[in-house]
Amino acid sequence: MRLLLVCATPMELRACLALLPVSGKTVPAKMPSSLDGFNPRDRLDVPPALRLQYCTLEPLVCGIGPVASALAVGHRLGRVREGQSDDCLQGILNMGVAGTYDADAAPVGSLVLITEESFPEYGVWHHQQNDTHMPSPLPFPQAEISGREIFTRLVLEPDRALGNMGMNWNSELPRGAGVTVAGVSGTPQRAGYIADLGSGLVENMEGFSLALGAAAARIPFVELRAISNKAGQRPPHGWDMTAALAALGQGMKYLLTPLLCGNATARDASASP
Repeated sequence: MRLLLVCATPMELRACLALLPVSGKTVPAKMPSSLDGFNPRDRLDVPPALRLQYCTLEPLVCGIGPVASALAVGHRLGRVREGQSDDCLQGILNMGVAGTYDADAAPVGSLVLITEESFPEYGVWHHQQNDTHMPSPLPFPQAEISGREIFTRLVLEPDRALGNMGMNWNSELPRGAGVTVAGVSGTPQRAGYIADLGSGLVENMEGFSLALGAAAARIPFVELRAISNKAGQRPPHGWDMTAALAALGQGMKYLLTPLLCGNATARDASASP
């Protein structure tokens, strides 16, 4: 089985690989403890594939934002459409940090399994609109998949996708809707507005693009987000990047447990992160 692991940054990818039985120098011994330790120009020598016991994991650093992520995953999926059999994928897993709109339902340091993604900024914004108005819809869908037009919302099926990918699927992780934005909320007021607009629990910058690409290619897709902050707060206030990165590593190991040990009972025996 060949799975694509997509992270926006090298920092998030390192965290995801930190607890896996991977040899070499891919994963550093120490993760940055805060955004102060994150160099946006950091580069990771990403191998083309990591061969685990029962799974080939292909890492991809897609970049930050809906445009960069769409470009990266589109380029990768283009190889599948060209019929290159060695590059065929059985699933796409998106792992990364996110902001929470509800710190009670999804506290900082927790993991959230995404059940749908929305891109609420798509539409017509009129100059007289303020933060209490919705954008007017455009008559043009962003995609048409299996006869269904996709405008600003895409429902995911994480349980089915996890089952098809052979991962742990009986987790009791919190679940909720993701909201993809081109610019993260910088104030509580903006975060509250976007949360209502997208009916979301967490705010991210890549989920909708990646989910749309996977749906168009008819490849199972799973998105798992670790909460690093409350949406609308800027660092260092209310941020805990250490806890979020640690949660990513634990979540990755949990999901892949059946593919690491090949034990049919591993799914029931493994503890939820």
